[in-house]
Amino acid sequence: MPLSNVKIMEIVVDGIVFESQAKGGVSRIYAEILPRMCELSNDVRFILLTAGAIKQPLPSHSRIHHVARPGIQRLLQGRWLANWKSDLRGLILSNMPLRAPGKAIWHSTYYTLPHRWQGLNLLTVPDIIYELFPQIFTHPLDEHFRTYKRTCIEQADAIICISQSAANDLRAYYNPIGDKPIYVVPLACSDGFHQIEDVSACYLSPSEKSFLLYVGGRHHYKNFDQLLKAYSVWKMKPVIDLVVVGEPWNRSELHLIKDLHLDGNIHLRTAVTDGELCYLYNLALALVYPSLYEGFGLPLLEAMQCACPIVASKIPSSVEVAGDCAVYFEPNILDDFVNALTTASNLGRHSKQVKSGLERCRDFSWERCAKMTLDVYSDLLARSR
Repeated sequence: MPLSNVKIMEIVVDGIVFESQAKGGVSRIYAEILPRMCELSNDVRFILLTAGAIKQPLPSHSRIHHVARPGIQRLLQGRWLANWKSDLRGLILSNMPLRAPGKAIWHSTYYTLPHRWQGLNLLTVPDIIYELFPQIFTHPLDEHFRTYKRTCIEQADAIICISQSAANDLRAYYNPIGDKPIYVVPLACSDGFHQIEDVSACYLSPSEKSFLLYVGGRHHYKNFDQLLKAYSVWKMKPVIDLVVVGEPWNRSELHLIKDLHLDGNIHLRTAVTDGELCYLYNLALALVYPSLYEGFGLPLLEAMQCACPIVASKIPSSVEVAGDCAVYFEPNILDDFVNALTTASNLGRHSKQVKSGLERCRDFSWERCAKMTLDVYSDLLARSR
């Protein structure tokens, strides 16, 4: 249904991602697309609902109305409360007047189910990591989260997935999921990631040597331990360091680094800004992305946009994002990983794969993501008439 035929689209967006994340991650999606959707259509109006302390600036536009209800806490040490079914946020919502002349849409940014909600229910599912890796997420609250997540998925009127591979995984795991529509809306990366002509003049390199770059979390499914093992036996290790961007080391990582005699080869950077990360992509010989599973994989796009070669595990989401622009390896085969490190580090920034990556990045933009999300709202409203 064309957007111009919809009088007003009133969208209530649960801003929990801005309460639980200081930067990046899922919150980046909404920070990027909410203002863009307002610019693309005069027919959309957002209520951004928060119920706790906000950890980062909220997206701003004249048609994004922030409604704060402080004092409602539903997170416990970064995990979902086991008694989430009380749904305090939903109780708040039930008493909040909505100004839409027609049906409104509740857009859950991270698995929230509004109580006594009379409108439409749209859910974004970025991945099914908790379901695929129950051996990692073993806390009792993790099981509560999986149960509640299934309820959210079953009760949603429609679902957005951030990649086709994530949509395929969702359908396979939650089979049958019924005839509810699942929309694929790919992500993008900031225009702040780009090629820099003279990097050395602007940024102090974290290593005096050439280096490989790792960016992001290091949970078990990220396969970081396998990267350390592959790097430890790599013949180029004496002349090529490894730079890691992410959280401080945990105890087991420190032990493994020591056991593999990598203390002098690895450089950790925490609290890195996007600007600093852009320089690191421009300096690195290659980004290493060894994950066993991802819903999308934003570092791949960021690296391609900075003309940084990529070595990545051959998983569906990485192939979907990077296409033939990366050097792939089988994630559980150490020798394959080691050989891929050598191939990627020798590519250089003028290789065919890197040039293809720069071209491929044009297929991903936040404007396109915003437009596709608007189309989801419009189609969902049309289906309900």
